[in-house]
Amino acid sequence: MKKLMIFMLSALALCSCQFSSSQRENPNDPGADGVFMDGLLAVKQDGKWGHVDKKGNVVIPLAYDGASAFYDGVALVQTGKNEMQLINKKNETLLPQAYSYLFRAEKNAIFYKVGEKFGLMDAKGNLLTQAIYDDISPFYDGLAAVEKDDKWGFIDKTGNVHIDLIYYTVEDFDDYGNARVQSAENYKWGLINKNKNMVLENLETIRGEGPLYAARENYESGYKLYKVDGSLFNNEVYKYVSWYAVDYILNVETETEDLFVWFNEDGSIFKSVPYDSGYRGYYRDGKDLKPYLSSYGDGNIDIHFRNSTIHLQGDRLVQAITNKIFIVSRNEKCGIIDNNNNILFDFTHDVVYSNDRTYYICQLDKKYGVIGPKYDVIVPAVYDDYNVSASNVLGTLYY
Repeated sequence: MKKLMIFMLSALALCSCQFSSSQRENPNDPGADGVFMDGLLAVKQDGKWGHVDKKGNVVIPLAYDGASAFYDGVALVQTGKNEMQLINKKNETLLPQAYSYLFRAEKNAIFYKVGEKFGLMDAKGNLLTQAIYDDISPFYDGLAAVEKDDKWGFIDKTGNVHIDLIYYTVEDFDDYGNARVQSAENYKWGLINKNKNMVLENLETIRGEGPLYAARENYESGYKLYKVDGSLFNNEVYKYVSWYAVDYILNVETETEDLFVWFNEDGSIFKSVPYDSGYRGYYRDGKDLKPYLSSYGDGNIDIHFRNSTIHLQGDRLVQAITNKIFIVSRNEKCGIIDNNNNILFDFTHDVVYSNDRTYYICQLDKKYGVIGPKYDVIVPAVYDDYNVSASNVLGTLYY
């Protein structure tokens, strides 16, 4: 199983004016939570990448085959076929040699590739491990999954093995300190914590990234829900449970209904809406992410929070920025409105999306630009692509 896919953040469902804010944010990828990282945005025009500032001025010339966002004064760039480097904001290269592949797995940890093998270096190019791994994954909760000789395990940020490479396949650690692992002996799934203790084991399937996990013993049995410590969440058995949860909001299917269900922590149901007219995600409350559940139909959108419900006018909720600012679609165009349905940015663009809740990526006629915090266009929609991830060079095909 290949863990490292093509991380194409600018294509995060940015079509038909829809975006899933329920996708997990990687806290080790600072670019996952900002548009102008270090004051610059990576953009593409006429096949070449560079960086622009908040006024739309080109700071790093559009001369590269690929580029990441800046973080801590450093960006990844593709300088040619199978050649990648690190640059600073003066556009100076930082590594003594180019590598065929670089991936910023954490603030001061970068995976590199030599031949067909991967290793780990720091941001200054000092090698932390030799290139001995067949496959890799980003750091989550301080650990990264690595593969060698068809077995998976986890290393820490210094390159030391933390969990032995003994598994057939693994998934990344979640925000609750658990990771799904598949036995190389019987191919059953388990849930392991960072202390190397098995929380769940010998199951046909485990789904979820906490605080709830759905698991079944075999193909014929239904799904049960479990807590972070491995104890049962409630006594219900479900026909189907979706892979990803938003806090305590899950897509569950019974014999008669397909629903988004928002559970209370005691296992009871707080709110449910039909799956085919519902949506769930996170909004920003200061530095915290908090969940919401929405339902829509007939030009109306209801957004349910723990303590209130807001009624908006629109065909579909695209993204809740805060509990007072929302991106919605009307007649296949996106706009920004407040909780009183006042229009902050008119419904003129095909796509509007924000991942820092201050600046907004916008798309018009397949070109990208940026909307500023005063809801005016500060970078015209003239670019072919953009990249807000500090981890990867967008556009490079790996493997």
